[in-house]
Amino acid sequence: MIKRIYAFFLLRCAQKYFLQEKIDKGICLLEKCILLKPDYSFAYFQLAKKFLELEKWEKAEESIIKAISLDLKNAIYHAFLGIVFYEQKKYEEAVQSLHKALDIDSKNQLTYNYLALCYLAKEDEENFKSLLQKKGIFESTEVQVQMILGLENYLTKKEKKIPQNS
Repeated sequence: MIKRIYAFFLLRCAQKYFLQEKIDKGICLLEKCILLKPDYSFAYFQLAKKFLELEKWEKAEESIIKAISLDLKNAIYHAFLGIVFYEQKKYEEAVQSLHKALDIDSKNQLTYNYLALCYLAKEDEENFKSLLQKKGIFESTEVQVQMILGLENYLTKKEKKIPQNS
């Protein structure tokens, strides 16, 4: 019980360091937290979030996979792994993780948003349109911007493929 409480304390201290932009100290505390309580999936998740923010894709992937191994039925962890894969342009893996997240929790709109972004990045127009019609998108401004830019890019590529009649 004492280890659990101290691990939680370390995690909270790490979060405070992150707010103060003392990133290295925060990461160090999360790593100590994990050493103290290796089955604390939320600590791995917090570490993965920070690594994603720092664009340390491999470390983010490794951390979130560890979190998932400790809590297989956590939809947020699976969705986050999908986002990590998306950011690495590993769209097939992202789609698989996002679908796994939706199998666990079919109500998470952000998961649908990233799934749509993956379809768009893969130029899978059929699944993209289908998902838009079924679920709608655009819960967050950041995803809206990514969606618009991705759609513009896709349409530009598609336009270049269509022969122009003179």
